Amino acid sequence: MDVNMLEIKSELLAACLIVVLSLSVTWAAEEPTSTKTPDITKLVADLDADEYATRESASKKLVETGAAAVAAIEKAATSSSLEQSSRAIRVLGDMSESGKKSDKEAAVAALKRLSKSDREQVAEDASAALGSKDRRENSNARGRRGPRKKKGPLKSGKSKPLAKGTDRTGVFAVVKGGDVVKGGLTYLLKSSGEAVALLDLKKQPIRELGTFTFEFKSDVTTRTKNAMFVFGSESTNAHLVKVGAAIGTGSLNIFQGDWTGLDGGVKVNGKYKPGQKIKGVVTVDLKRRTIVARFNDQTIKADLPVDIKEIRYCGYYVKNTRSTFSALDLGASK
Repeated sequence: MDVNMLEIKSELLAACLIVVLSLSVTWAAEEPTSTKTPDITKLVADLDADEYATRESASKKLVETGAAAVAAIEKAATSSSLEQSSRAIRVLGDMSESGKKSDKEAAVAALKRLSKSDREQVAEDASAALGSKDRRENSNARGRRGPRKKKGPLKSGKSKPLAKGTDRTGVFAVVKGGDVVKGGLTYLLKSSGEAVALLDLKKQPIRELGTFTFEFKSDVTTRTKNAMFVFGSESTNAHLVKVGAAIGTGSLNIFQGDWTGLDGGVKVNGKYKPGQKIKGVVTVDLKRRTIVARFNDQTIKADLPVDIKEIRYCGYYVKNTRSTFSALDLGASK
């Protein structure tokens, strides 16, 4: 009887041991693997990828990575690639407004260092990112204290509709107020009043970031010399934003509407000689609601008007003059 009991106990002990070993193997197999460390170097490189989806994915993952990626992102912000540089600063801006406190602090510190960069464009973009953060925080604070009336950055002029113009290039979808022909740098736009020559981006309107590169110069010897890039969601003169040079009076300008809107816009003194060729790079950030334009070695910036929801039309503008423009390069706009 004792022998039988001993055998039974031995069998039970063996069975329990088998169960324990089986559970141990199962638990080991089901134990979650450690999170894979993101390849920060590759993500930073992907900010300049050819594919839009790749650039977007890299931007999102870098924001999620947080402080560990800040040093690499800050370095990318000084890249010679405008796309990579602007995206890197946007990533830091997004990181400064979301995530853990340590991530926010690291991003803000990087933006402050970049705002003191010797490269003027980098410094201005970083300052704009910091300003956007500050404006949002101030807005939230005002919400707790009550609303405060804010004056808009651009006052549109009272524009009359422009008459239909003539396109002799076969390039522009909309021409109003004048004639555009092939000549000069590539196109010659002329008018005795105000005129626009517009491309229609209806198949792929810009809803996030637009970067436009072009050259222009006056084609007259009279005092009235001006040449401007224009953009907007609509093709009416009242809606379009003008960014360019009033060469005759020596100023850079950003304004909305017709020429009377010039006084309600943003203006900086320019240094241009008659007949001088001017290179322009205009960056419109529809998420951060900013316009930053660089003409040769000078920069001008303004807040984006509230009624610009996307960029469907872009092109050129003159008033009571004749100016020549290069073909418009939309770069990595999206």
